[in-house]
Amino acid sequence: MNRKEEFYDSLIILDTEATSKAPKEAEVIEFAAHFPKFELDSTGLYNTRDGDIPYEVQAITHITPDMIQGEELFEDAAEKIGKLLNELPVLVAQNIWYDKTLLEQYGINHPTWLCTMRLAKRLFLEDETFTQFNLSYLRYRLHVKLPSATETHRALADVKVTHGVLIKLVEEMESRELLDDESPWSEQIIEFINQPLKILKMPFGKHKGELLVDVPLSYWKWAMKNLDSLDEDNDNYDADFADSVAEAIEKQM
Repeated sequence: MNRKEEFYDSLIILDTEATSKAPKEAEVIEFAAHFPKFELDSTGLYNTRDGDIPYEVQAITHITPDMIQGEELFEDAAEKIGKLLNELPVLVAQNIWYDKTLLEQYGINHPTWLCTMRLAKRLFLEDETFTQFNLSYLRYRLHVKLPSATETHRALADVKVTHGVLIKLVEEMESRELLDDESPWSEQIIEFINQPLKILKMPFGKHKGELLVDVPLSYWKWAMKNLDSLDEDNDNYDADFADSVAEAIEKQM
């Protein structure tokens, strides 16, 4: 078995649909996983404690309360799913911060995760033609070949897109000669992902698109007190953004 086959055989690619964008407040309503080693899919719907789903979530996922009636709660299936996920060494998700945090609320823990969104940022953040890094954008930007009817915001469909995006990103790493066969690819890819991201331009707000070094110091003084992404004690803290901001401020001093 070569290193590429070994890598894909080590993966479980997963996705969750839930009742809130805040993972610590959310309940899982759909979970799906794909096992490349076995060419196997696993997916299921799950009820909520009150049997309801916020309309905002229904509008995105098209999962309605009548679809989950009679299904078990995810918390009742969590132990079984946790054992299943620990069968293989690496979990893959498009945004591991959300899925990892959500699953941990149910006692599902896994030591090794690979984030396709962060991998895409490591490869393309300095390419100004890449304007987004969400799953739908990456699907089309990287020319992932899937049936045209494949929807987004359903767990199994997003798993298939994530798998396709991962393949394209790994091919990009190969083309840049960032991988070798001296050690497992999973270790190399995760090490690459975990290297700091240098953010040069403001990604949001009234200064969006401006170089961080050009954003006024008065704004940064306000931001340090008010932005969740700069608050180390906040779940939305972004270490890469905080480090980049600190460097930009230092250059202005």
